[in-house]
Amino acid sequence: MEVKKNKVIAAITLALSAISFPAYADFSFDCETGLAGTFCKSQNSGKIALTMNGFVSGQVNMTDKLFARAEIAVKTDDILDGGIFEDTASGMSMNKLSLNYSFHAAGMTHVLSVFSGYEDSVGTDTYLRRMLGTNGVASPITESHLGSDGIAIYPLKGSGISYNARFSSVPAAAGAYIYKNDETSDETSQTNVDFRFATALKYLTMDFAFGMGIPITRELSTGEKVFLLIDRVNVHSGITLIIGNRNSTSLFVQGGFYNREVEALSDLADTEMKDVFLLVEPRFKFNGSGIYFTFFNIPGTTLGKIVESSDGTPIFAYTPLTYMEMSDTLGGNITFISRETGAAGIRFGMHTMLTLEGRHLGDLGDKSELSDCIAIKMMPFVSFPVMGGTMTTTARIKATKFSESGITVGFKKSI
Repeated sequence: MEVKKNKVIAAITLALSAISFPAYADFSFDCETGLAGTFCKSQNSGKIALTMNGFVSGQVNMTDKLFARAEIAVKTDDILDGGIFEDTASGMSMNKLSLNYSFHAAGMTHVLSVFSGYEDSVGTDTYLRRMLGTNGVASPITESHLGSDGIAIYPLKGSGISYNARFSSVPAAAGAYIYKNDETSDETSQTNVDFRFATALKYLTMDFAFGMGIPITRELSTGEKVFLLIDRVNVHSGITLIIGNRNSTSLFVQGGFYNREVEALSDLADTEMKDVFLLVEPRFKFNGSGIYFTFFNIPGTTLGKIVESSDGTPIFAYTPLTYMEMSDTLGGNITFISRETGAAGIRFGMHTMLTLEGRHLGDLGDKSELSDCIAIKMMPFVSFPVMGGTMTTTARIKATKFSESGITVGFKKSI
């Protein structure tokens, strides 16, 4: 199955590449790509390991109204284990694929889309950038080298259609999504209906979405067949909020939950903190530099996943994020980012993170077990422009377990 899936992905990639070839004057191609390599000590062999991950994201403008988007990501296991010329286990995925039609009417810009995969997931800043033209507003600790998006409060993932509109008179946009996926606890297919609203004012920026998934089955718990059975719904909601000027001092807040299974709305009051996404980040910017203080409570399933072989055997675990790991579920971080210095435009900075690995806010009552899960990480980094993109080198130093330290070299470029 995995081989077939990769062949399908490759076929789609070749098709998009062929479409993007400028055989006609109306065609154009916009691309963003990223590649990162991480050197660290292997937990299995104790030797130096090298893992690679990257992505290619592109938009093909077929006419002034019709365009397609696609993104592919790949992550490898240790390519030094067994030799660099030998086969290496890897995970590959088509993150997103969509066909879009945009037009102007009634003082608004309308976008109709048919999509499969991820579609401007809630919690990323993609929707704000595309619909309202803002600069990137995501937290610096949620940067990713596995895609153009960072962390998501809840992913708009599946196959379906969407409609979005940007208002001309005010800096605001709204949208609706109908899509199917199997993102339920028992992998039952469900139909999702989501609504979204975003605005980018001078001192207030907001991206809010909510919706529900309706799992549909045709069999009772007793095994009896029925025409249609709806016995629960999965509610999801998320918000990104910036209070203050985006380019100076501000308060950045994200919160929400994903696929909370309920039989009545009152069940939402029983939501556990391990299922709640919360990130609060006061930001202070001065003379081109910035200091960010971050507190976070993030579900572990949001931070990463286990890659399995076709027989279900775990191959390796990975997180799509550059600085955070699957265990970084509760904690705080201080980030300093310098202004550009010198003719080369070099930036440097430091992330200092303290986490309670695998814990959440609901676990703070039992203080006897917290000391065993404390982790302290320092991540100095330096970035500079090269070949039209940005090269970033980061050292991840885990003070509480030095053997899990490492170095990551990453490159991103927009074409």
